[in-house]
Amino acid sequence: ICFIEVETKSENNTEWTSKLDFKAYRETLKADVKKVVNILDSKPQGEVRYDDLIQCVGIEIFLSESLYNHTLKRRTKHIRSVLKEQLRQKQQNVCDATMLRYVSERSSKWSVDRATELAQGYWEME
Repeated sequence: ICFIEVETKSENNTEWTSKLDFKAYRETLKADVKKVVNILDSKPQGEVRYDDLIQCVGIEIFLSESLYNHTLKRRTKHIRSVLKEQLRQKQQNVCDATMLRYVSERSSKWSVDRATELAQGYWEME
């Protein structure tokens, strides 16, 4: 059996933002997405500049509902595969961090590939 030390409530509170901070972050994110969508919608595709696109970095998945849904499904699949491996290990009374790392790495490869492609695209546009 693997034992992972659980943080105390006071440790947890010092590490995470408050609900108010999270709400402010979320509102800022929504405003940023709305701003970028308005910029992209107001220009013909050929007139979108590098400076316009650089504002998309980090919020790409929120610019398209289909991309957002696809990313959400992939993340859910990733989480399920890791949890499934954890359950398997618990049932077999083993602790194999290497296997967990492998499962996580394999199921999140799409994310690494996507980030690489995005970075390459932004680099080539500069």
